[in-house]
Amino acid sequence: MSAVTALIRHITQLIHTSIKACNIHGKKKDNNFFAPLVYYCQQKCDEILCRTDYSLLKRIQLCAKEVESLKAGNCMQQSFVAFDALLKEFIATNLSTYDMCIPISICTYSNHAFLLINNIVCDPWNNFVGDLATSQYAGLKLDEYFGIRSDWTCYIDNKIIDVESTKYTYSLFENKKNTPSSEMFFPNSGCASTGYCSDEQPSQFLGS
Repeated sequence: MSAVTALIRHITQLIHTSIKACNIHGKKKDNNFFAPLVYYCQQKCDEILCRTDYSLLKRIQLCAKEVESLKAGNCMQQSFVAFDALLKEFIATNLSTYDMCIPISICTYSNHAFLLINNIVCDPWNNFVGDLATSQYAGLKLDEYFGIRSDWTCYIDNKIIDVESTKYTYSLFENKKNTPSSEMFFPNSGCASTGYCSDEQPSQFLGS
């Protein structure tokens, strides 16, 4: 298993077990119990996403912080959390550098949201990580909500360049050495729990 895949699996599993949803098949009692908190979290995220004075990338990070705080959210909110965590960990572990980013996108299909990292599907809501070619999304036309290409250019809605978010990516490196690991995802702040190692400690999970 590659370092990238190991990191994706680690983040995906922890989000799936830590963030409560309210639309899980066969869990009516749990769904009813967590629904008010999930809907409240969605409302808070919607308020953040309306903040057009921030870049979309920053808004996604702020949503991720809200979701982690409330420990609730359905597929899109969980995707925000995974996107923010993976983006920062790729930088902290030098898997993504100032010159090259591991391509990462928030994608949607039929009212469901998940991540696509290169050709790897990261679906925290389903607790699934696997190759796109052998996943349930193989051959389907996916919509890209937000994505970052290998040269750090950001895109929205599949093809529109997001200039403000692209500029905002510089701040990810400015904050790199001042952001300790999140206890929620890296309680030991080391490589033993994730299956990968680096010269630096993992970065803070929360948005800046």
